[in-house]
Amino acid sequence: MANSIDLVTKFLPLIDEVYKKEAKSAVLEAPSELVQQTQDANTVKIAKLAMVGLGNYDKEDGYPDGDVTLSWETHAFANDRGRRFSVDRMDDTESFGLTAGRMVGEYLRTYVIPEIDAYRFAKIATKTTQSAEATLTGETAKAAIDTGIVTLQENEVDDSRMIIFATPTVAQSLSDNIIRTTINGDTNINNIIETYNGIPLVRVPQSRFYTQVTLDAGATSSAGGYSKTASTGADINFIVMDKNASFNITKLYASKLFSPDVNQNKDAWQFDFRAYHDSFVFDNKVKGIYLHKKKASA
Repeated sequence: MANSIDLVTKFLPLIDEVYKKEAKSAVLEAPSELVQQTQDANTVKIAKLAMVGLGNYDKEDGYPDGDVTLSWETHAFANDRGRRFSVDRMDDTESFGLTAGRMVGEYLRTYVIPEIDAYRFAKIATKTTQSAEATLTGETAKAAIDTGIVTLQENEVDDSRMIIFATPTVAQSLSDNIIRTTINGDTNINNIIETYNGIPLVRVPQSRFYTQVTLDAGATSSAGGYSKTASTGADINFIVMDKNASFNITKLYASKLFSPDVNQNKDAWQFDFRAYHDSFVFDNKVKGIYLHKKKASA
């Protein structure tokens, strides 16, 4: 089993690297210092800090005492997802390390990461109390995003904590309606917006950007994945939010790898992939989220 163990050791950094690079919601990952692992694999403890406001200073007694409470709340992961793959011994003509490395990377990019992104954005959408609905055009996209930013500013969310998630279509509409100037002779013209008024803008494909999603149980080898929830799910145009408003935790790992000599079911390499993840939006953070979705067709 030494070969299997070595391969798993190589896959774990690959999984983490691909996830951080490809996931549109990676920026919303919870800070590691606020997350505490537990003995139970499907639960996690999240730090909750509570303090009190200012009081009157007294020249004789000095500062009024204040309580600071740090507690750890236990939360269960709502999503325990997995899939098993196998590569026949004879199909592995070169090395299983190369075959599996490509397989894992491709699986993450095309199935795992889109599903996690879609689940997170849908969870954020269901929690927001500030939203608008319209079919945006090149002329209305900029004003709509401005409204979202101002709404959060009125809720005392600092611009440095904001982020904009928008579909490529909405982002392009915003880009088309901003005037740029170039220096004479400059042939390197780039109209891709990465920040808007100092706020980072992340493009999210529409296929990951719905108000509600349904996760398929994947009971058969040809099923699985996610889809926009029929009748109640809507396309999202953009979300402007405080990066701290959504608390996301992901455990991604290749849990088991069996060589053909050990695999009792097939003469093949067997790769079991399992992912725990969940997204939390706490009640005191909902004012830091502004949602804009597409107007439903008549």
